[in-house]
Amino acid sequence: MFENNYIVDSEGNKLSVIIPYSDFLEIMEKLDEIDDLKEYYLSKSEKSELVPIESAFEII
Repeated sequence: MFENNYIVDSEGNKLSVIIPYSDFLEIMEKLDEIDDLKEYYLSKSEKSELVPIESAFEII
């Protein structure tokens, strides 16, 4: 799936990674999905009062 190239210092320590742009986009999409799931589960764990839609429109 991912083919990586590394930038290393003079001692061979990895400093950076170079990946194809398409792989970067795939990683960013997955991270966005993970963030959405995190927000979903956080909202499900919070105790909140349900408000009928008519009342919500009156508040707005």
